[in-house]
Amino acid sequence: MTAEASRTRRPPVAARRLGYVLGLVANTVVLVLVHVAPGWRAVPFLTEDAAGIVALFTVSVVVSIVVDVLYLAYDEAWFVALGQLVTTAFGFAVLVRLFQVFPFAFGPAAVDWALVVRVALILSMVGTTIGALVQVVRLVRAGYRRS
Repeated sequence: MTAEASRTRRPPVAARRLGYVLGLVANTVVLVLVHVAPGWRAVPFLTEDAAGIVALFTVSVVVSIVVDVLYLAYDEAWFVALGQLVTTAFGFAVLVRLFQVFPFAFGPAAVDWALVVRVALILSMVGTTIGALVQVVRLVRAGYRRS
């Protein structure tokens, strides 16, 4: 197998653009759900401590929206990898803050939901770190291909 054949091929431009538009729509819906009354306060297991995370979460979602808009205008592989690295970093910051504040309150149950959520947050942070490393590799590889 040649080096050219072993490269991961990107989906067609139309499919990528559709993905960017769907990302824009999904993130816009999330912003509306979080900020329009009753917003995040309607989630029964979130405490008022979640208010301290909403701003960082909002910034993270807005960054994702901006990155998707930029992708619609400029879709080079290196730029997409850079954008993914930036959005992953913001997502990681939200996960860390969620873990620190832990704005969840679960009633009595047969399952220790607090433990389940803490483990899920840790696994999410590990996965996000791996995702960031993957984007760094993609960014470097795309830079080498350009030169």
